[in-house]
Amino acid sequence: MKTKILIVFTSLLLLWGCGRKYPLMKINPGKEGGIYEIANQGKEYTSYNPEQTYLLNPSTCISFADFESVQQEDSPYEGGSYRFIFKLNETGTLKFKEFTQRNLGKQVCLVVNNKVIVAPVIQEVIPSGLLSISMSDPQYVEEIKEYFSKKE
Repeated sequence: MKTKILIVFTSLLLLWGCGRKYPLMKINPGKEGGIYEIANQGKEYTSYNPEQTYLLNPSTCISFADFESVQQEDSPYEGGSYRFIFKLNETGTLKFKEFTQRNLGKQVCLVVNNKVIVAPVIQEVIPSGLLSISMSDPQYVEEIKEYFSKKE
């Protein structure tokens, strides 16, 4: 069974929905993961689909040290998707703007808990430091929520 994972990295001007919002979770800067560029050489990561692997460049990532918080939001529609809204800190916002500019039209990967959870193609430069990830599988949502709510 294939699971569909939908992603949108966007400026989030008026994107806050009507779904149930959960409390903000501060991101521990020591957490491993972040947004990575795909490379010809690098560290290999698997995705939630174990048949898919990616070689990622760890030296050009936006690490969780550059993130401030994450908030989960449920879809207001029955059977809808779940969304995570990530906020980058000031340094991360500047890095992410340059990162999206450098990777226009290219696929990048968001790594959480040593797994690629999504691998979108960057469609536009994102200067706001806010990004949204929509997912349809509640199991993955729980894994991500648990990962960020654990204190290390």
